[in-house]
Amino acid sequence: MARWKTTWAQAHADMSMLCKGIKDTTARITVFSEFGGDQLRVRLSNQEGLAPAVLEGVSVMIGNERPAPLSFEGETALTLQPGECIYSDPIAILLHAGDCVTVSLAFKGAATSGNNLPDCIRVSTKGNFTQSRQMPAAKPNLLAKLNGVDPVLPILSAIEVHSKEEKEVLVCFGDSITQMSRWTKPLADQLRYTGKETVVINKGIAGNQLLSDPMIKMMSMYGTAAIKRFEEDVIRVQGATAVLFALGVNDMNMVKDEKALQGKAEAAMSVLEELAAKAKACGMKTYLATITPCGGCKGYRDFTNPEREKLNNLIRESTSFDGVVDFDAVVRDPEDPGVLQEICDSGDHLHPGAAGGQLMAKAAYHMLTGKDD
Repeated sequence: MARWKTTWAQAHADMSMLCKGIKDTTARITVFSEFGGDQLRVRLSNQEGLAPAVLEGVSVMIGNERPAPLSFEGETALTLQPGECIYSDPIAILLHAGDCVTVSLAFKGAATSGNNLPDCIRVSTKGNFTQSRQMPAAKPNLLAKLNGVDPVLPILSAIEVHSKEEKEVLVCFGDSITQMSRWTKPLADQLRYTGKETVVINKGIAGNQLLSDPMIKMMSMYGTAAIKRFEEDVIRVQGATAVLFALGVNDMNMVKDEKALQGKAEAAMSVLEELAAKAKACGMKTYLATITPCGGCKGYRDFTNPEREKLNNLIRESTSFDGVVDFDAVVRDPEDPGVLQEICDSGDHLHPGAAGGQLMAKAAYHMLTGKDD
């Protein structure tokens, strides 16, 4: 039976600090569809926007065909108020798994609710290019380029396909270590190449905490606490069959006072088990990842690691999940477990690099399938 299935999605935060260049321009993303089907729709969201988001047009292009306009309750232009979400009207379109899907959004004014996943995102010079196969590229944001920040894609929340194909849809619910895709993309590739029909959806937000909202406005890009965004970013994912929780490092590392850190491990574990129960009540499988080391990273304090290790022990001992993947074990330095081993470190002592991501992906693959390769 055909149902709506999520082929791509992103979590939203207030990205106003990073997407200043997206004003009166067209933003465009290209992804590979994980599903084949006969209809397509997109979900737009201004959930973290502080002002209305005005779109002059939205289109979808399959492969290199001509773009097709999308409508919203019969209209091609729309305004999303802060906090508002909307689905496009379904468009009849023949789609095969593996086809390229390009979604273009033309903005009148600015938009701030979105994310900066490392996908194929482009931004145009000023103008509406939703009906153009090619569009002139804007000059790169120098500040973002210097800081190695990926382009922001605002407003687009999900791409969904009306499909008869039966595949697992795994939602990876995490922070920057997930958001950067260094383990989620290798995991998706390995599952795909070995015939395990699983779609991997990245719902990571850089700087996100499980228990707490950002402390100040300048940190709003870190997103609302995971405990608050869980319903939106996991439960409402169309076709979701499983969730992998990979959160907690920021709850430990952002605490400046040793007394305030006491009890964090137990509080985090309690919330993770509570969220897992909600997911299971919706028929989803639940998986949990240990917290990777962050010794030596910016702002690190020596009292952080004991609480992180305490949380990891609680995770390893928990029976509330369908599986546990020990990310910590595969990337930590065996001689100094509080830090990332050199080959796994991206250089900032917090985020695993490409090699670390590959090892994490392999561990997740083994946990999900029971296979070593």
